[in-house]
Amino acid sequence: MTLIAPNQIFAELARPETRPNPYPLWRQLADHGPAFQDNGVCLVPGHADCVALFQDPRVSSDASKVRDEPQAPFAPPFFLMDPPNHDRLRRLTMKHFGPPDRGNYVDSLTGDIRGFVQRFIDELKGETRFELISTFANRLPVEVIAKITGISIEEQNQIGRWLASIIFEPEAMKLLDTDGSIQREQAKGVEALGGFLMKTVADRKQNPRGDDILNRLLADDAPDAMSDEEVMSTMLILLAGGHETTITLIGNAMVQLLRNPDTMADVRADPRLVAPLVEEVLRFEPPIQYRVRYALDDMEIAGLPIPAGTKLMPAIAAANRDAARFDNPDAFDIHRAPHPHLSFASGAHFCFGAPLARLEGQIALGELIRRLRNPRLVEGELEYKPSPETRGPKRLVIEVDGFDD
Repeated sequence: MTLIAPNQIFAELARPETRPNPYPLWRQLADHGPAFQDNGVCLVPGHADCVALFQDPRVSSDASKVRDEPQAPFAPPFFLMDPPNHDRLRRLTMKHFGPPDRGNYVDSLTGDIRGFVQRFIDELKGETRFELISTFANRLPVEVIAKITGISIEEQNQIGRWLASIIFEPEAMKLLDTDGSIQREQAKGVEALGGFLMKTVADRKQNPRGDDILNRLLADDAPDAMSDEEVMSTMLILLAGGHETTITLIGNAMVQLLRNPDTMADVRADPRLVAPLVEEVLRFEPPIQYRVRYALDDMEIAGLPIPAGTKLMPAIAAANRDAARFDNPDAFDIHRAPHPHLSFASGAHFCFGAPLARLEGQIALGELIRRLRNPRLVEGELEYKPSPETRGPKRLVIEVDGFDD
């Protein structure tokens, strides 16, 4: 790849042509170090620097502290907040989702997830060629989130269409949206999703049903329990994060496995390797390529002066291949250890849904590897989603000789 000026790397990353393989650009950034882009954003590639940013109290997740942001029709989700508001909302969410109050909840979903996966594969029997994202990867998180939230599969399919229009990070959208169509679709998606969440919360308050996360949040009688608006924004985290991370993890993993048949054979021979497989996919092909933070004070990163108010992008895709932290970082190796990738971030904002994403990935990939007979990737049919931030296949066609039971 031609060398790109350090200040133009983000613009190149935003080009659809780079989506199949952005890693040479991330390598150029890593070789240069932190770099301001033409749009004023600072990309930060080093693993140690990204960890420091995630844990530095001078660095914020809340854009409103440094700039005027358009108001959404719901409160900001807690991953866009700083302590103490972030900590309160995260604690109230985890109370109904994981330890310490409900420590076995994620593990209790194992049987359901395995049942969903087996059903999807069974429905493909008889096919010798199929598209994996629409027939399998897109469907799994919809079923799981329906189980967790009580929001129906039909409603989630519509939510998925809205989410597809609003996942663009603003700086990427500015570069991709040459005619304003992305912005118009995003505005419609935000409004429609906000209206749906508002109606759903109101309906559940009037007609509570079941023991799902939404009902539990609304019934919480703690002194600092969430407001209706905060419940809406928390549901947005579950819906958006639960969909995209799992879909992208499965898609990226299958591309790597199909391009590395020896690795697939190793996991088929020893299913215990599926857990390190998921970790290596998260490192090598992170579903979220970069995060967004804001400098609240003047600071330095790797000797580069950063003025207060700067929009920072910790580059997960570069940090996860930092040669100072990982041996032979550009090799896909499921046997590597330890595994301190940053795909779920770090510090106070470490992804609270990570255990569920890992469980879904392990079960889905384990069953696909076990049951698909001689799977092959149809390279000419591989197509990536348009977002440079959430990077994964939109279309992934596989040929097989058959299916094992």
